[in-house]
Amino acid sequence: MTGDVVVVGAGVAGLAAARELARAGVHARVLEARDRIGGRILTERPADLAVPIELGAEFVHGSAPEIWDVIRSAGLETREVPERHDLVRDGGLTPAPALEPPLAALIRKAGSVASDRSVAEVLRTLTRTPDEAALLRGYVEGFHAIDAERGSARVFARVEQGQGSGATAASRLPGGYDGVVRHLAAEVAGIQLDCPVELIRWSPGAVTLEAGGKALTNVRAAVVTVPAAVLAAASRLRFDPPLPEAKIEALGLIAGGQALRVILQFRRRWWEKAPGAGRSADPVSFMHLPGAPIPVWWTQAPNETPLLVGWAGGPAAVRLSGLRAAEVFETALATLAAAFAFDRDDLRTQLVDAWTHDWSADRWALAAYSYPVVGGVEAPAELARPVEGTLFFAGEATHAGGEHASVHGAIATGVRAAREVLASLG
Repeated sequence: MTGDVVVVGAGVAGLAAARELARAGVHARVLEARDRIGGRILTERPADLAVPIELGAEFVHGSAPEIWDVIRSAGLETREVPERHDLVRDGGLTPAPALEPPLAALIRKAGSVASDRSVAEVLRTLTRTPDEAALLRGYVEGFHAIDAERGSARVFARVEQGQGSGATAASRLPGGYDGVVRHLAAEVAGIQLDCPVELIRWSPGAVTLEAGGKALTNVRAAVVTVPAAVLAAASRLRFDPPLPEAKIEALGLIAGGQALRVILQFRRRWWEKAPGAGRSADPVSFMHLPGAPIPVWWTQAPNETPLLVGWAGGPAAVRLSGLRAAEVFETALATLAAAFAFDRDDLRTQLVDAWTHDWSADRWALAAYSYPVVGGVEAPAELARPVEGTLFFAGEATHAGGEHASVHGAIATGVRAAREVLASLG
């Protein structure tokens, strides 16, 4: 196998890089370890459901042009998500306290620390009601999928000031998030699936890749887009000679953000009959169960499909990691039954189907997101830095502007890496 430029990984970062190169007239071969494209976007379409099942990325946050340009050019439908938030308490729903004031205070303090600290340290300096404290910690660890005791306060503040914040408007893609993947791939030729790259042997201006028992030679540049957790696991992808020490140190300052999602299909939308559900004209949307094994749930509102999505992020996800799918489903049912004062067996009779995907156990991901730990403010920039005009790096973990852990951030890094390749090739 031969090629001028090789892109390792067919997630949105790799596809965006290959598309940008193709538009400049440079053919790039894309090698993907999985039997599908899309990376951590994973959409399934059960025949009996009117909506797709999203086991990876689900929401479009903010107005980042990287993702919205794709959505518009592909003609994808979007639907805004109702921002109604409830606490589940005593078997019913009660309005959750407004998160904006304590979150704004946290962002201000986190962004102004004299030296980087953990988000948890900054959280402990804030005065909040018990409900606010639980929701704020839940937001930090759940939405951002970080361990607050390890996550960088400065990076958290930077993320919250950008498009990746949960405070920005959120939309869904009713036709499926994989529409973004297909549109990015439409201009890319030469995608090879089931082709995990095991070794990248390189010298300035020359790369040989070993993948699937074959060698890819005569390569002038490689764009590496595998997740940071996989890149850090040297047994998955090796470099000869090894990556520069500064890049190794940067990888050590970027942790894998863990998240577990479980999706339950019921016969009816029983939560709409819960006490307090009808108090507002807005449909039930987000339900919070602080301290529960699966602490956040959301509906498909405004769509009326009887699906509930359960979400555990950060330490809550770590506690559930390694469970078999059947155990995850039982934990989900037990969580809902306890919160709404139902008999678990009665609730089980309402269950039609269920889905989950453990990204921490996914060998080609090892984590759902990434996040810099304390002292890692500059780690994404270092991870993104090209090596000898030959090795280039993309993927959400390499976004130095705070848009890591997002689809739009991944797309932006793919475009950035492709332009670096073009500049290097002249």
